[in-house]
Amino acid sequence: MVHHSLHVSPKEFKETLDWVAAANDGLFSLYDLSHTVGDMFDSLPGMSVTNIGDEIANNLPDFLFSVVNFLDHIRNDAVYRMDYSRNANWMKDCDENPEKCAQTFIDAFPILFDGLQELKYKCSVSKANGGCSDESLGDPDSDLAHVFHMLGYDVSRELDVFKTGAEIAEEMDFVDEFKPTFHSMTVVMDSHPAFFEY
Repeated sequence: MVHHSLHVSPKEFKETLDWVAAANDGLFSLYDLSHTVGDMFDSLPGMSVTNIGDEIANNLPDFLFSVVNFLDHIRNDAVYRMDYSRNANWMKDCDENPEKCAQTFIDAFPILFDGLQELKYKCSVSKANGGCSDESLGDPDSDLAHVFHMLGYDVSRELDVFKTGAEIAEEMDFVDEFKPTFHSMTVVMDSHPAFFEY
């Protein structure tokens, strides 16, 4: 199902990745999203004395741009089906009320980050050790293809079938780089459960 607004919450990994890509519709949209998320964390009780807002505002943009680049590198552009249409964009849906879109992102963010972490691990380890670094997306029976299928992809149609697990892992260093900030966010989210819906 294709969504036509960024107000529609993504429910699975591929949808969340596509939501970020759809939000990247202007020069500053991902910066706006990151700063709004940081401000929302800062506004929570007890958070104004921490640096969590600045940490998010400083580190989240690079992570989000890396997410968009990662999607660009693994998909087959000619036939890739986005779960969010061109009508879903930051300018239309979020410019006047960025907090609403930031809340949608925050609620879905654990799905995105946990999926990226699991994918990076699987792609970094050989089949003999429980991973799929030595497999190709071109083999529909491979564990690598099954992993992406479970994440919501029509592998043989939507993805670059020449990619190997090892090549995919090489493009995912940004996941480890953002892990400390995600941990800080998770601690706050766990201590304010009424504010978050994940």
